[in-house]
Amino acid sequence: MQTPHRTRPRRCSPRRSRVAAGRGINANPAQGGVGGRVFRGGCAALERRVRFPASGIHPAIISRPANVPTTVANRLVPAFFRWLSWLAAAAVLVAGTAVGLVLGSLDASRALSEARSRTIAELARVQAQLDGVLKQAIVGGDGIVHLIQHQGDLPPHLFDAMAKQTIADQRLIRNIAYAPDNVIARLYPLEGNEKALGIDYRSIPEQWATVERAMKSGMPVLSGPVTLVQGGRAVIIRAPVVLREDGISGRSGYWGSVSIVGNIEAILADGGVTGSHALRIAVRGKDGRGDDGDLVGGDPGVFEDEPVRTRLGVPGGYWVLAATPMEGWPRMAAFESKYFVIAVLNSLLLAWLANLLVARVTERKRSHDALQLASTIVESTADGVVVTDPRGHIIATNPAFTEITGYSADEVRGRTPSILKSDRQEEDFYGQLWTSILTAGEWQGEIWNRRKSGEVYPEWLTISAVRGAGGEIRNFVGVFSDISAIKRTQADLERLAHFDPLTSLPNRVLFHDRMQHALDRAQRYGHRVGVLLLDLDGFKTINDSLGHPVGDQLLQLVAARLGTCVRVEDTVARLGGDEFAVILSELGDGADAVEVIRRILAAIQVPFEMAGGTGMVTSSIGVAVFPDDGPNVTELIRNADAAMYEAKGAGRNTYRFYQRNMTAEAQKRLHTESALRRAIDRNEFEVWFQPQFSLEDGAYLGAEALVRWRDPERGLVPPGDFIPLAERSGLVIPLGEQVLEQVGAAARRWLDEGLEIGRLGVNVAGPQIDRSDIVATLRAVIERWRLPPSVFEIEITETVIMENPDHGRRVLNDIMALGITTAIDDFGTGYSSLAYLKRLPIGTIKLDRAFVNDLPDDPSDIAISRAVIALGHSLGFKVIAEGIETEAQRRFLRGEGCDEGQGYLFARPMPAAEFGQWLRALSTLTS
Repeated sequence: MQTPHRTRPRRCSPRRSRVAAGRGINANPAQGGVGGRVFRGGCAALERRVRFPASGIHPAIISRPANVPTTVANRLVPAFFRWLSWLAAAAVLVAGTAVGLVLGSLDASRALSEARSRTIAELARVQAQLDGVLKQAIVGGDGIVHLIQHQGDLPPHLFDAMAKQTIADQRLIRNIAYAPDNVIARLYPLEGNEKALGIDYRSIPEQWATVERAMKSGMPVLSGPVTLVQGGRAVIIRAPVVLREDGISGRSGYWGSVSIVGNIEAILADGGVTGSHALRIAVRGKDGRGDDGDLVGGDPGVFEDEPVRTRLGVPGGYWVLAATPMEGWPRMAAFESKYFVIAVLNSLLLAWLANLLVARVTERKRSHDALQLASTIVESTADGVVVTDPRGHIIATNPAFTEITGYSADEVRGRTPSILKSDRQEEDFYGQLWTSILTAGEWQGEIWNRRKSGEVYPEWLTISAVRGAGGEIRNFVGVFSDISAIKRTQADLERLAHFDPLTSLPNRVLFHDRMQHALDRAQRYGHRVGVLLLDLDGFKTINDSLGHPVGDQLLQLVAARLGTCVRVEDTVARLGGDEFAVILSELGDGADAVEVIRRILAAIQVPFEMAGGTGMVTSSIGVAVFPDDGPNVTELIRNADAAMYEAKGAGRNTYRFYQRNMTAEAQKRLHTESALRRAIDRNEFEVWFQPQFSLEDGAYLGAEALVRWRDPERGLVPPGDFIPLAERSGLVIPLGEQVLEQVGAAARRWLDEGLEIGRLGVNVAGPQIDRSDIVATLRAVIERWRLPPSVFEIEITETVIMENPDHGRRVLNDIMALGITTAIDDFGTGYSSLAYLKRLPIGTIKLDRAFVNDLPDDPSDIAISRAVIALGHSLGFKVIAEGIETEAQRRFLRGEGCDEGQGYLFARPMPAAEFGQWLRALSTLTS
């Protein structure tokens, strides 16, 4: 239930009425104000009646005193009447002249008063119009400010989307600036405003003053008009952003400001300041400083001519509006008045009667004009107006009432406003509403009403009690506006801020909120909460091979299936990319989540029917349980993420519950990844070379290039400790480029010495095939070091090829077009299609060391080795065995027809300098 909003009571006065939002203006009776959402109905015009005492002489009985002689009385009466005529004449002359002067002065004052009344009424209209225009120009930043306060920051794309929608709704907004720490970091639109980007408000004293006021007060402050760096003049609303401790970021305190820049010329023009034909108008109060501020706009000479003034509240202060008639104030001397001539020529009685008649005529004319003006304002306002008698029966409405509610004036006259009641508010709400009206004289707030069509809509309503001179209630005036569009905009912004636009699932922000709510309930009632982080296995292959639209469709289908696997009270969210999260509330034990997890695994691995064909993915799930695995949202998500990585490492399409050692492993991965980035920047990697030989005659054929990391702290780091992480993080791309560069440089040196280097095999990882232009990199190395393409042989695992077969085949064809041979590394450890392999442009397959270690004693390794060698030869490939360490292994492989081999039996991997010496020694022996 909504609590009624109370404001101060307002009583009817014949000389003064109040306008919206507490901004007062001296005005005629019945004058009201229209501004934005609020219209205050003025008092009805009061007819001023002036009663004069009746003139004349009351009859009296004159008694002659007994002690007064008759002769004395006879002498006094004639003398009295003789002098009475002169006295009367003198009195009439003096009184007539005095009354004439008074009437002349009153007539001059009347002309001036009427001019001021007209000016006041017109200025009130301009004030209301400017108030509405100014509100339209500055509204719209609240959503951005609240979102930053909640999140701690705002992604650029979200800021642009919200600013774009706000500017589209409010044409008088020129741009919106986003300034963390008072430095403009982003503007929308950026075009035409580039010069303002990066400006520190503290470097512009004129603008810093208002930014500092907003920062200290914590409330929006109006700045300007100011001259913009990018050109032009504008008014700016400085909205300070103060982060809340309960926000997502966990930070608090002043963050920066959001500035809404309005077109001052358009605001003043639309507000009627610069376009009035009846008045000369000026506005003072730059930076909201009212009388102390400089000129905002209009004719500066107005303030020198005893203008009518009023105040217009703006954020952080007010503006002063002043106006005079376009032709100036009327100036007339008392003796120029016709009433002065009439008073002199007529008797005191005629003068008094003339004065009474003139006063009545003047007062009635003034009342009529005021009523006509008030009627025009009410009829033309876009807000609905309804007037009732003291019993609540409707006696008048305006056209906007009909347009908003659908009821005509005839349909509602005599009925009560309860015909609009929507039943969304409880009776207590209406009780508090009427208590506020009867005690404070006014109620203002949001309410839901029902149109004639039955549609329920929100409106912003102000109800005022109009009281008579004795304090009795004469009428109730309700003024309202339909805020449905505002509500829809708020809902759109809310959805944009809290839901993923692709899948309509909660996004990361809403996920955090619901997660915190679930933890609070679990802590209160002693439940457990499960957090599942899911990552789709194989999504990248579908996204890259079938295109992003198909990938988006797959994400939508996955989101739909996840929704069928959980309860109504659970939450499924998309955190980004192909990563989803699930909140399982009110668990008795962490093991209760297993059934849901199994349903998810089973649902996801069922093939998806999409526009580009059938696609199949699986999911790796990490699970963390509150409170066992963490006391807060951040730790639970971090630990579930660590468990998800364990699930991926365990072969994917499975799940793992969080174990405490996973945090140490995650921290170790993070440390290693950071060290990897540093090592790439500092060129800490070396290339070692292991020779390869013909098993037939023992001739040297080439070498495999192997990367080694010489860490300043740990020394030589084995490849198994950093290569998998480099592949997952994408760092293998710059690392691979450094390896190719070092191999090219070494090959050039050895060829210049005349050494026979054979072919040099270089391993290429999946990310280098999928996410980099490996062909361009190879071409650049060959050209830079002037090498024959036959020097290189590119080795790639069968698993990498089969993850994206079409793309892999295109890349291998392009490599072959350069003149570089290719080989399949670690053959037999993946899941390759033989039908597909035979179509690839490869010349060599390498038998993995896992099948060589136990030769020639293990029957399984014997069978596999024989099959791979026979298969390779049948497909036209050369076969090279890795990891040969004993003479028995060499003899067995040679006997089975294996073409080449490498391993410790022949030579260990050597640094480039040592391998160069080895080549020189070999050249000496063979020459």
